Amino acid sequence: MTEMLLAVIVNLGSTGLAFMLGLSFRRISLGFRTRALRSFWKPITNDGVRVAIGSFFVNDYYRDDPAGHEGIVSLVELAGYAGLGDLDAYIQLKEQLRRAGVRKVELGPGHQVSDEQRRENLILLGGPHSNPLSAMVLRQLPNTFSFGAADGPGDFGKDAKIYDNILDSSMDCKKGPSGELETDQGIMIRCANPFAAKKSVLIIAGSWGFGTAAGTRLIEDRIFLKNAVVNSGVAFEAVFTCKITDGSISNIELGKVRRLAQSPVAARL
Repeated sequence: MTEMLLAVIVNLGSTGLAFMLGLSFRRISLGFRTRALRSFWKPITNDGVRVAIGSFFVNDYYRDDPAGHEGIVSLVELAGYAGLGDLDAYIQLKEQLRRAGVRKVELGPGHQVSDEQRRENLILLGGPHSNPLSAMVLRQLPNTFSFGAADGPGDFGKDAKIYDNILDSSMDCKKGPSGELETDQGIMIRCANPFAAKKSVLIIAGSWGFGTAAGTRLIEDRIFLKNAVVNSGVAFEAVFTCKITDGSISNIELGKVRRLAQSPVAARL
């Protein structure tokens, strides 16, 4: 009986020790990641930040019937509307900023940002055809990754492909037999604000909304935060991909990361 009791005590002690070690490791890992996250966000959010989200209207691109069939009309919200992917991205972003200790965050659609507000720290969600402020910033940058129209049959997205101007290549989203997205992709750019040299801009833009949401999740990824270019504080551009299954995002992977010909973000604080 004594030996059995001793064995039980030893087993319980070993289990408890393993649990405490596992808990301590998770806490240490979370602590390191939180510090890395704060280090990433601090230069971009110094003195507050403005988040500009993409918005859509019925026009020659975002119309009721993407195939362009005549006579098909439906009711739409004339004030415009935001994509679910962009809203998901903002929710993820807001939580990250809270964890990073950022409290001063302004939100609004990209087409309503004033000239004065452009000179603030900016986080721009959405590519050039959904967020006009993203388009304005991109026109001022020497970026080598850029969005372009899809060329497949039945495709109509003007930001559906990503071009690599250095390698003269492109990236496409994959679609299933019914036209559903199986993969999405995006571009992330961190740089000096071209409208205010002492402020920063972060662009997170997917080919579709899934990609934009994936981009915000990527920022918490250990591989992303440890990347030498990202961690150095210099201006950079990067591409990433993700898998889409039944509307859920998974397998977010960082692709190529390149420096931009701008001064380091951290150097301007």
